[in-house]
Amino acid sequence: MHDFISDAKEAHLEPWRVPAAVHGAVAILILGVACSSLYFFYTRGLSNIYGDALAHMEGARRILDSLPPGYDEIGSVWLPLFHLVCAPLAQNDFLWRTGLAGSLVSSTAFGVAAYFLFRLGAEINRNVAAGFVALAGALLCPNLLYLASTPLTEPLALLWSVLVAYALFRYSQSGSWRTLGGAATAAFLGTLTRYEAWYILP
Repeated sequence: MHDFISDAKEAHLEPWRVPAAVHGAVAILILGVACSSLYFFYTRGLSNIYGDALAHMEGARRILDSLPPGYDEIGSVWLPLFHLVCAPLAQNDFLWRTGLAGSLVSSTAFGVAAYFLFRLGAEINRNVAAGFVALAGALLCPNLLYLASTPLTEPLALLWSVLVAYALFRYSQSGSWRTLGGAATAAFLGTLTRYEAWYILP
């Protein structure tokens, strides 16, 4: 009886992985939704109308393109990471003027966050269907889809939060210091993205 219980515990603690074939299907689904959402809002002139979005694009552009280019051009209000990531893309006039320099970053962050939400849901429940339920929560949310099309910082901050949760879950399963370090890194990057992310670090 004791051996049976021990074997059951060991089997339960063994890491469960999403089947390899599913990863590709999930990635294609997320890519399709993210690209369609960006196209929908961009072609209707809705992705770059918010005042903060315009300010983010200006800050990203000034880092490399201004009379005194440099880090100081980010300004004193916004946290730096989103602008630093967008800065190379913002050097392209078309991407800068349309806001796509930031929209592409936001859409990418949304897509990666959705992917790890799927993995988190599936691996916690040891069930692929549960992962798709978690994924649907992201891909069917109009607010998230809109934010993913804008040059705003929320999607990037969401990505770091999701990665913290996923890495901590993996740490609870494996005890690996690498996964704990990954959670700490994601939390730190979150604090450089939005002030709301500061609560994650402690």
